[in-house]
Amino acid sequence: MRILWYHYFIIISNTSSISTMLITKSTILNEGQKLLLPSTFSDVTFRLLFGNSDLFQGIQLNTPITYKLQHNSGVAWYILDACLMKMKCGECAEFRINYLDQLIMVKLHLEDFKVAPDTWEMSVEQKHSLAAEMKLLGTNLLKGKEYLLAAEKYGLALKLLISDGCRAQPMDNHEEKISLIRMNMSLCFMKLNAYDGVIYHSKFVLDCLENADVAVKIPKCQDLIIKTLYRRAWAYCQINEFEKCKSDISRVLELDPDNGETSKLLSVVESRVKQNDRKMSNNLRSMFR
Repeated sequence: MRILWYHYFIIISNTSSISTMLITKSTILNEGQKLLLPSTFSDVTFRLLFGNSDLFQGIQLNTPITYKLQHNSGVAWYILDACLMKMKCGECAEFRINYLDQLIMVKLHLEDFKVAPDTWEMSVEQKHSLAAEMKLLGTNLLKGKEYLLAAEKYGLALKLLISDGCRAQPMDNHEEKISLIRMNMSLCFMKLNAYDGVIYHSKFVLDCLENADVAVKIPKCQDLIIKTLYRRAWAYCQINEFEKCKSDISRVLELDPDNGETSKLLSVVESRVKQNDRKMSNNLRSMFR
């Protein structure tokens, strides 16, 4: 018997803004004989031997299920994918989910799988098609407020689109697709208060959208720039990078002087700057008493 992983996930609940701790533990009950493991997009055939079928969208217990990894959504399937990708053919595994104060035990058997091609083995058309599928799944998860899982799907789509083959042979609207995915990722990270992620992806988006050759091909490019600058300004504000924050705010207000959200953010920044200045002044005063 071996433990595959013992991991903690922070999930933002669908029903509130409160973070919910989800704990999973996976144990192999009997060892498989083969060496290979399923890869990210493998087709797998498995049986759910024990568990709450409602959690997995109503699939029947002890019935062979064939599906492509990473092509479903929701917390339960995310855990299921993670477990299957660590299993050998013929193995049975058990894992427990402590989700929203409900303890759920799941047992499954991996009957067979087909190893998916690595990214470098895919054609450009295959990569774009698969990226579109991942983006759609990410968008559905984003609408359902599953921000961490949405970011993961967007990350898979991005990895495909920025791979060497796609860069060398770009298809129509290639840079626009990448920018929109990064914008969605920055929104996910904004909702998760992952400030570095917002700043990181916003930089790439702005570098792309502010390129004149690219900008003319993207509808409503200025609106996207404004939205991206606002998100980055918000992230800078949260980490007390006030000068960078005010620089992005100024750029937004130059493009859209009546932008109410940005004006509110500017008021917040100015208030925090004054608070910091007072705090620093008091600290200096106490040092020289």
